[in-house]
Amino acid sequence: MGDLKSLQQINQARMNEVLESLEREKLYGLVRGLVNMALLASTLITPGAKLWTLDKRLATLAERFGVAHQVNFH
Repeated sequence: MGDLKSLQQINQARMNEVLESLEREKLYGLVRGLVNMALLASTLITPGAKLWTLDKRLATLAERFGVAHQVNFH
């Protein structure tokens, strides 16, 4: 397993940014909980960041916005 120190640090979205994203993108009912919405918003404001999640709804939204981490299984 890789070293956690090598992971990119993400910009943390402020609450107003989270709520603005929710409204602007009309995500009501599509995101389960404020934590997941904050994860998505933070990923969106961090250049080059990708979101890796097992939550199907959150993964679908990450794909929609082009920030889903793609796992390559060999």
